[in-house]
Amino acid sequence: SDIVYRKCFCSDMRERHRAGFRRYVETGQARLIGSRIEIDAMRRGGETFPVEMTMTETVIGGERLFAAHLRDISDRRRAEADAAAQRERMQGLEKLSALGTLLGGVSHELNNPLSIILAQSTLLLEKAREPDMKRRAERIHGAAERCARILKSFLAMARQKPRARERSQIV
Repeated sequence: SDIVYRKCFCSDMRERHRAGFRRYVETGQARLIGSRIEIDAMRRGGETFPVEMTMTETVIGGERLFAAHLRDISDRRRAEADAAAQRERMQGLEKLSALGTLLGGVSHELNNPLSIILAQSTLLLEKAREPDMKRRAERIHGAAERCARILKSFLAMARQKPRARERSQIV
């Protein structure tokens, strides 16, 4: 059985396996016999890989024989990791979609009062006679235009479509 240990079990598992095997032979207490576990095994070159292991005991002619069956589960682990990565990407996309919906809703809601501020500041600019009042109206109008640009960029992000400029004929 030492040959089997050297060929397939990683060094940290060898002693645990030996101790468990000794305990079973001496006391009959089995933790692994008849169970299926996942452990790391070692290839000839020293590379470790995940395996599923089952151990069985058979008595033939009064002699106890033990067999360990190992199945390489590297592909299954890779598939599980790929599935987890895909789930993570999907969650990220769902968050982005929710953010886009939120941005679109907030932008539309803010556009209405912003339109009133832009219209009123334009009217105030036209009607202002005093330089101080005109300067204040210009500042309000400039800030409102800046907010409108920010909201337009939010809407563009929410739509997730690139802006396109087209020629049009105004009649």
